[in-house]
Amino acid sequence: EEKGFLRADRVVLFDNKLVIIDYKTGEQKSSHRKQLEEYAAVFSRMGYKEIEKKLIYLLPEVQVISF
Repeated sequence: EEKGFLRADRVVLFDNKLVIIDYKTGEQKSSHRKQLEEYAAVFSRMGYKEIEKKLIYLLPEVQVISF
């Protein structure tokens, strides 16, 4: 994990579940998943236990990937 500033596009808390959302354009890349995993690791250390991660690709067509 790199040290520095991390900023997810959107973080939503539903009851005890945290949802991290990041918007992307273009092709899917493994680095996109890694980026969300880094965000989740930080929130996990903050005490959040149930974390859902969503990548939303906007172009060329909308695709939502949850993991």
